[in-house]
Amino acid sequence: MNFTIGGQEFFDVDVPLLWGKRAFVEDIMGKMSIIALDDNQAVIEVLADQPTANVQHETADDKLTISVDGKALYTYEPGTKTVVGIELGLPQCQIQAEGISVGIYNYYGKTASGANVSVAVDDIDTHIGAPLPEVLANAAS
Repeated sequence: MNFTIGGQEFFDVDVPLLWGKRAFVEDIMGKMSIIALDDNQAVIEVLADQPTANVQHETADDKLTISVDGKALYTYEPGTKTVVGIELGLPQCQIQAEGISVGIYNYYGKTASGANVSVAVDDIDTHIGAPLPEVLANAAS
């Protein structure tokens, strides 16, 4: 599929941004959706900048705190499109009109094509081009 996220163009990719085990997708209105790819199923946690009914969350100071089993995993601030890991141990990620910032890395004016995952972030590093997470690879086969 083709995606635009944070001003970056992604052609023929399955997931434009994978933050740990969470895929980020931006709709044509600029609203973000975050999909958890834990376990053996994909769960939409944030849909069009709003928490979904099936996810534990709190809203305060224009930030959503997403929790699982009572543990706060991350915050997402729709106004700045910033996600900050709490329990996840992942670097801060911000989707901006001109690019994507992950920790100390900035991706501006990039175009990617033909990768399963274009930008993949884990607790150690950020990668350009990565295989699909197992839960998605199993669903695709």
